[in-house]
Amino acid sequence: MSREKVYDRARVFLDEGAIDWMGDGVGGQLICVEISDQTGIGEPACVALWPAQARELANRLIAAAQQADSLSRYPGPATT
Repeated sequence: MSREKVYDRARVFLDEGAIDWMGDGVGGQLICVEISDQTGIGEPACVALWPAQARELANRLIAAAQQADSLSRYPGPATT
């Protein structure tokens, strides 16, 4: 995996302005994910996801974390 830029901060939020209209008058709330580096230099990477896409991403992240845990002796920083 290329590591041209290392992102180490993530922010997830519901943005009231991030509503995708389906063309039939029904809107859907999108989940915004923003990742950035600790220096704050440069633009963060952002993506807007539908709830189903956000759940799929969360499941994949959990699976990757569990796999990494099984391969690692260092538990990483504590989370709250």
